[in-house]
Amino acid sequence: MYAEQGSQLAARGWPGVGPRRYALILEVLGTDGAPPYRVRWSDTDLEAVIHPTADCYVLPAARPVEHA
Repeated sequence: MYAEQGSQLAARGWPGVGPRRYALILEVLGTDGAPPYRVRWSDTDLEAVIHPTADCYVLPAARPVEHA
């Protein structure tokens, strides 16, 4: 898994247990974009250091559009 600061982490909810959750990656603590990540969860605004599991994936950070 690769992430950079500003990316979003999506955690799939378990069927019948809970919805998908999203977190903003505030800091990459591993080497070369690898976990662990310090995140802020969008639904609770709480921060945590996590090691994502197989049910998580990264959405790239939005890149500004370059104008010529």
